[in-house]
Amino acid sequence: MASEPRDVPTESQGWIAALYRWYAEVEAPGRSELFAQIAAAVAADAPTLDFLAAMPKPKWQPNLLIGAVRYLFGTPPDAAGFLELVRAHPDEIAAVMAVRRTQTNEPARCATLLPALARLRGPLALLEVGASAGLCLLPDRYAYAYGDYESRFADVFSGINARYDFSGGTIRPYAALNVSYDTRSGVPGASQIFNDDAAVISAGLRAPLGKNEYGYLFALGGYSIGLRGQPDYGDVRYGIAYSRDYGTLFTAKPHTQVNVSAAVYSRYQGNAISYLQGSHDARIAGALRGIAGLTLAADSHRLYYNNFAEGYAGLIVPVSDQINLRFVGVQGTYLPRGIDRPVPATYSGYRALLVFGAGVP
Repeated sequence: MASEPRDVPTESQGWIAALYRWYAEVEAPGRSELFAQIAAAVAADAPTLDFLAAMPKPKWQPNLLIGAVRYLFGTPPDAAGFLELVRAHPDEIAAVMAVRRTQTNEPARCATLLPALARLRGPLALLEVGASAGLCLLPDRYAYAYGDYESRFADVFSGINARYDFSGGTIRPYAALNVSYDTRSGVPGASQIFNDDAAVISAGLRAPLGKNEYGYLFALGGYSIGLRGQPDYGDVRYGIAYSRDYGTLFTAKPHTQVNVSAAVYSRYQGNAISYLQGSHDARIAGALRGIAGLTLAADSHRLYYNNFAEGYAGLIVPVSDQINLRFVGVQGTYLPRGIDRPVPATYSGYRALLVFGAGVP
């Protein structure tokens, strides 16, 4: 028998309804139409909102509710069937949600260890106790983390790109972990890759082309672990990438970097997203450096936020040999090829970045 309606604050119901409407309109479309329909139905159903509002806030996420119902009763035929299950079995569903959560075990944890380890005198010995399968014992084989505040979105984008090379030589097989997370997922205008909010584990090949020059031809098959309530699913991406450094960062001489990439993402319904990026930095005084750069982006689906050209200029403030802060002003425009681009199409703002890189060429 269903429990009696619970006495909960009205403002909690409104917040939860907005969360589920956002999930129905932004997160689920193109991935699961049933999830989108369920989330929209929950947002409009007072008894289900009461049920959720009576639980701790971390338990409000759509994926947890949907996953608990599927775990107990299988996949409902439609949104109406889902609501009937919640009304008929609230205590059983609440019991599962109370003890379940989304969890990942991955090298992203090294993001908090690397800056500290980089400051210690070696040699070091690491001992790991836990369920990460030894992934935290290899910090010297993982690469850079970043944090990026974008004024035009009032959002903080953060992420980790970690790579482990299994061997040297002409063609190098590697495993990779890409994690992205932001504080306002789904904000209009932010490109899809910024709003991933997922941890993607994959493998591929890369080929060094020369000193400070790398070419990548990759076909990555992996698994995307959804963050911020996003669903988990298989993830396939393939494409090419090229990077070249002219000079070395944090030396007396100027330094230039060029990056080109094009990748097809299964998670975005086969959208191919390409980037051309170039930057130049030089010493101004002491360790302080000035930087200027350009970015050009385009995609095959012609989504306006994936089609833009922007320039930026500002300062690099080194914290250590491997950590630096960057403050830049940005001026850009969404390209005419983008569908439904905003009016005006230009934008400006500032960007503050924390960049960390360790030990992987």
